[in-house]
Amino acid sequence: MLALAGLLVVLLALVLLFAWRGGRRGSGPPMEPSGRGGSSRRAWLRRGCAVGGVGAAVAIGYLFGQRAIFVYVPLALCGYLTGVLLAELTMPGPIRTRVRRASLRPRRIGVYVPAALVWGWRAAAAAAVAALALAGAVAGADGRSFSMTCGGGYYKSGGSPWPGWEYGAPALVTLLAGAVLVEAILRRVPARPRPDPVELTLPVDEGYRVSSARRALSAGFTLALVTLAGVTLAAADVLGDMCPDVRPAWLTPIAITLAVLGLGAGLGALVGVARFLTTPDWFPPSSETGGEA
Repeated sequence: MLALAGLLVVLLALVLLFAWRGGRRGSGPPMEPSGRGGSSRRAWLRRGCAVGGVGAAVAIGYLFGQRAIFVYVPLALCGYLTGVLLAELTMPGPIRTRVRRASLRPRRIGVYVPAALVWGWRAAAAAAVAALALAGAVAGADGRSFSMTCGGGYYKSGGSPWPGWEYGAPALVTLLAGAVLVEAILRRVPARPRPDPVELTLPVDEGYRVSSARRALSAGFTLALVTLAGVTLAAADVLGDMCPDVRPAWLTPIAITLAVLGLGAGLGALVGVARFLTTPDWFPPSSETGGEA
């Protein structure tokens, strides 16, 4: 309980910090020309889908019990990402005329967010998938515990819930679904057509694209890091309790390393939550614009 209270305090402090920094920017969006851009409607769409994800997680928890412990947060994040994608899909479209408009210089996601962050998210997602697969591969026959032989005898850990296939498979499916949503948003942001300037001017449209890309990456990093934190902390806890009488010299450093990695991933996940919760609807766009017709 004390650890949970500490994490909540850290999360609240991060939310306040990022909100304060966002307020200091003092760069609100220009007015939408027609007033029909629907930024408020899109914000409620994101929130509603996130709440739907939380509701689905609670329902699955009642149905599956302890097996759902590894999908609570990922399902909420998948709901949020669904809302971000739907918000992007409901942005105003181009002018409807008989003349077809084409992009002479295709936009790329690097205009809106640093490419290093995109590849960092993909590396984090790949590491989370690998961690879940490894945890499933070394799990016991029941799919929810872990056992190990160390010198002097056979010591079995009752590591439950260990993210074996019984616990890890739902988490893996949820993680992959979230990864598909993040990549869909990162493709949609630069690829969607330029809207009718009567509906949305160029600066407003570019700022919305930056905001959507930042939200997707923040939620994606949180999704991957929460999974990594869950697996590594579970492994550190299991290894730390194993072989109480005959402990190999190499076991303690591994347990400590996993604990440090898990705590680091957990802190990174908290930063990700704070970032996507405090991301404003509009960011000042980069000086480089793409996709000019």
